[in-house]
Amino acid sequence: MAIVSYSRELSTNKLKGVFLLDIAPVHHAAGMLVKGRRLNRLVERLDVARDLPLETAYAIQKSATGLWDDQVAGWKIGRLPASVSGPGSTPRFIGPIFSKSVRKLSGAISRVPVLNEGQNAVEAEFIVRLAKPLGKTQPIMNHDFWLEHIAAIHVGVELAGNGLDVCDQSISYIQIAAFGNNRGLLVGDRIPPHRYRWPLHVTTAIEGEIVGSLAVASPWNIVTTALGEAFEETKAFDTTFKAGHWVATGALTGIHPIACDQNAIVQFEGYDSIEMVTSDIRKWQDA
Repeated sequence: MAIVSYSRELSTNKLKGVFLLDIAPVHHAAGMLVKGRRLNRLVERLDVARDLPLETAYAIQKSATGLWDDQVAGWKIGRLPASVSGPGSTPRFIGPIFSKSVRKLSGAISRVPVLNEGQNAVEAEFIVRLAKPLGKTQPIMNHDFWLEHIAAIHVGVELAGNGLDVCDQSISYIQIAAFGNNRGLLVGDRIPPHRYRWPLHVTTAIEGEIVGSLAVASPWNIVTTALGEAFEETKAFDTTFKAGHWVATGALTGIHPIACDQNAIVQFEGYDSIEMVTSDIRKWQDA
């Protein structure tokens, strides 16, 4: 198992409500994460995994995103457990989706690359295409506002994973730093606007066994709630939601671990199923 190591300390100092980041270690951490992803190797557990401040996590993410050799095509919205986000806080976070990792499906079985030694997962999601950017200040985000800003809603799958050799990622902000825990996006059928509020059932199966299901009362409510909360939670971190961006709005049936050479099928009732087979990214690149 190849490991890219990183053991330097990250720190923030709070003065009069302003976080002053130690920029050198932030950029160093970002560089190690980028190196691990570029070489398709694990990055061993960061020493700050248990107490990484939110501001530092986003600073590392921003630095790593700038170092990555691909354009940002959108953002994934994730959810942290209450034990991480803290009482009274909306546990939403975002991470970049890169252009080369977005795949529009055509009904065929997709072969998707995963890091064999890493932690990988599939997540059934509603995926939004933005018609207008979300600026720093916005009017009330009501129904009419979202009708103007949402160009389309699709069914799809986020491929989650970050290449970190970390067993306790669920108790820290480290997955935010590591590209927001996103490895790719599979974009399926478009939902017709007249069906935005229609109920539907979603299931996820791995190796023929159903591992998660959800009866969705309204895709529209899920999408607009996720967009609104994520925007409010992250606008302080200098994030830009642009027109044309894809936004994956959060796991519906759960976050389902998947290993190499496994089959997964995600079914949104009334739409074509999304079927994939995982393979080691290093073999996938050599094929």
